[in-house]
Amino acid sequence: MSFQQQIDEAIKEGALYFVGDALPPDWYAGFKQWLPLAEGGDAKAAFNVGTCYLRGDGVDRSSTTALDWYRRAANIGDTRAMLALYEQMRARTPSEAEEWLQRAIAAGDERALKTLNQRQADAERSAREADAKERARTLAARSSASLKEIKALLERRDLAGARQRAETAVQDGVTWAGAVIAALSLRVHARKRVRKEYTVLKGSATTLQGVQGVYQTTANTSSTKYHDVRGEATNPSRYTVNVSFGGGSGFGLLAAGGTMPIYAERLGSVRAWGKSFSVLLDDQAHTVLTIPTAPGQISFRPDISLSWGLGGSSLKASTLRWGGVILAVWFLHKVWWLWTMWQITHH
Repeated sequence: MSFQQQIDEAIKEGALYFVGDALPPDWYAGFKQWLPLAEGGDAKAAFNVGTCYLRGDGVDRSSTTALDWYRRAANIGDTRAMLALYEQMRARTPSEAEEWLQRAIAAGDERALKTLNQRQADAERSAREADAKERARTLAARSSASLKEIKALLERRDLAGARQRAETAVQDGVTWAGAVIAALSLRVHARKRVRKEYTVLKGSATTLQGVQGVYQTTANTSSTKYHDVRGEATNPSRYTVNVSFGGGSGFGLLAAGGTMPIYAERLGSVRAWGKSFSVLLDDQAHTVLTIPTAPGQISFRPDISLSWGLGGSSLKASTLRWGGVILAVWFLHKVWWLWTMWQITHH
């Protein structure tokens, strides 16, 4: 950037005054032009000389000498010099800097007034940020203490105590505690089903002699009994909860006053299912909390498909069940027909 561009930019920014009839060819010429005018009491020239010393343009840099020239210009009444003194001195001598700022404001300098307004806005923003940090720190401490106490109460199966502690935490601004209240309020209705899965055993077969001496070979199979659970969970509370009942169902968001389907598949046993469930909290650590179920919180309804007592709802069990019914009906019909024929032939 050429000197002409530099000085033109400085004048536009208010860092220099245009003094004389034309711009000097360089900084050195400018300093020589402004210095005698400044010594003669020209406030604008004194301000320019102070800027040259401050920047080290056209003369050796000296912040002390720069402040002396700014003071000379400010005492003559130049508000730019007053504002420059404020900017340069506020870190080292804030009381004197504030005096220069107030003098510039009193003289009607718009830049000085804007500086004051910006300073007040920055102070207010800093105060808000500090207050927000303090509130966040306090809330984090409350959240940590609440989580520790609620965990201990749940481990002791003190569900009433855990609910009461969660309600207190919500009142203290710990929002995730609402999910604990919702979890302790859930109502679950489910059905249990039993089914068998058959697996062909590789490399294992059985050969038997059939009719007319023909041998038949069939692959051996093994069967495994599984338990499935189907049902729905209802949330009567006014809090949302992210809950999982295990068995491969994952977490699901259950809204306040809402209902969601639940399922658990391929359980080896249903004895452990329903003893507890998991809640994903919306705290900073995304804590997963284990909630023991209260007596009566989960109710099981009988599965109609098991009412025939044939061991499950698989296709094989269904076929056997209905085959047995048809066979029984056919047998009764046959007995009735034979009885009718006997009555006819003997009368």
